[in-house]
Amino acid sequence: MAVLRTFLTMVGLSVFWLASGWPYGSVAMLLATVFAGIMATVPNPVGAVLNAVISQGVGMLAAFVVTFWILPRCDGFPMLIMATLPFFLVGLYLQTRVGKLASFGLGYTVGLAFTVVLGNPMVYAPEVFVNTVIAQLFGYGFSGAMFLVIPSLVGTAWQRRRQLRQLRQQVVRAATEPLSGDLMHSFESISRDLFEQVVAHTKPDSRDSRDLLAWALSVHDSGRALIELRQVLAANPVPATVAAVTRQAVQDVARLYANPDATRWQQADQAMSAAIAAAAAAQTEAHVGIRRVLLRLYQLRSGLRDDESALAAYQNTPEPARAT
Repeated sequence: MAVLRTFLTMVGLSVFWLASGWPYGSVAMLLATVFAGIMATVPNPVGAVLNAVISQGVGMLAAFVVTFWILPRCDGFPMLIMATLPFFLVGLYLQTRVGKLASFGLGYTVGLAFTVVLGNPMVYAPEVFVNTVIAQLFGYGFSGAMFLVIPSLVGTAWQRRRQLRQLRQQVVRAATEPLSGDLMHSFESISRDLFEQVVAHTKPDSRDSRDLLAWALSVHDSGRALIELRQVLAANPVPATVAAVTRQAVQDVARLYANPDATRWQQADQAMSAAIAAAAAAQTEAHVGIRRVLLRLYQLRSGLRDDESALAAYQNTPEPARAT
C-alpha cells in the first residue's frame, strides 16, 4: 500500500508538473515522494502531514526573516552565528518539550534549516525563495491528500489482527520448529520486533495497546519456556513416559495459542498437569534433567493459569486457576 501510494503521488505530480510547465515542480515532487514514504508508518499520517505543513511553514517564515531582513545587515562569521542561532534555539527548545510541541519544534527546525539559503557570495532572490517554499508546501499537501485517497493501514483493526496472529504464531514456532537452528535467537528477534510495532502503532494506554501488550508478554514467556523445555528434553535422558506426556503438553499449548478458546485452554491445562504429575513421579528414579523439566512445566502452567494474562478470558473454570 505504501509503494502504491508513493507511486501514485509521483505519477500525479509528474503529470501536473509536465502539463503546467511549473519550474519548481521538481521540488514539489521530491518533497511529496519523500513524505509519502516517511508518513506511511505513522498511525495518523494526515494529521502528521498537517502538523508538518504548519510547523515547517512557520520555520520557513522565520527563514525568510533571517535571509532577507537580518543577514543583509550582518558582516562576518560571528555576526552570522548571532543572527541565526536564536532562531534555531527556539526549535531545539521546543523539541525538548513533551507531546505536540516536540513534533512542532522538529518541523520548525527542519523548515528553517532547509530554507535558510547561505552562500558565498550571498544571493538575495525573494521570488526564488517564495516559489521554493510554495513548492515544498504544495508537495507536503499533495502527499497528505494521497493519504485520503489511499488510507494508511497503520493502526487499523486489520493491522492489529495481523499483529495478534503473528504474535501467537511465535509460540507455535517455538513448539514445532527444529531446534537444530538458532530457534531461540529467531524467536527473540521476531517477538521483540512485533513488540516494538505494537508500541509504535497503537495509541498509548488504549485498550488495543493493553490487549496486544498482554499477548506479547504471554507469548514471550510461554515461547521461551517451550524452547527451553524442548532443549532440556533433547539434552537430558528422561523416562519415555515423561517425554511423551511432556511433548503432548507442548503441542497442546501450541494449539491453544494458534486458535485460543476455552476448550483448548482446558486441554492444555490438563496436559500440563499430567506432564507435571509424570515428571514428579519420575523424580524418585533420579533421572538427570527431571528437575529442569519440572521447572519449565511449572512456569508454563503458571502462565496458563495467570488470571491477569491474555489467556485469562479462556479460563472457563475457576478451580484450575487456583490449584497448586
